[in-house]
Amino acid sequence: MDVSAAAVSLALILVLPLLAMRNVPTDRVVPVRRWGRFHRALGPGWHVVWPILDRAGPGVPLIGHRVTAADAADGQARAEVFFQILDPQLIGRDLERVDAIVSQAAVAQLTSLGAGIDAATWAPEFKARLNRALQGLGLRVTRCQLR
Repeated sequence: MDVSAAAVSLALILVLPLLAMRNVPTDRVVPVRRWGRFHRALGPGWHVVWPILDRAGPGVPLIGHRVTAADAADGQARAEVFFQILDPQLIGRDLERVDAIVSQAAVAQLTSLGAGIDAATWAPEFKARLNRALQGLGLRVTRCQLR
């Protein structure tokens, strides 16, 4: 083996592990796709993401999500829903579209509540219904405001 081949091999051995390291901030989770399909979700801390096999997506915040939903039937009832991600592995491949999933669930629950709802009375019930609908996805609704 000549000197240039040895230098290239040594450089690959030293650089490849550095390229594979990924730091995820404390308040985020990063979806990883292998060959275009969801493979896993990286929680906070240092992780190895293989440069050729895996592609890390954009970070998704664990807390501080807020969506607005309107009743599809009449558009009068509106809800503002605040939620957080408890278990990113449960939401899995839908991690990057979690806001749309919660918004769809909120619209479905608004529609089931019907017209003429009293916001002060129904807000706790609406929150409980949403939490039941979303519990299998590792999400928790923290607050709801009905208008």
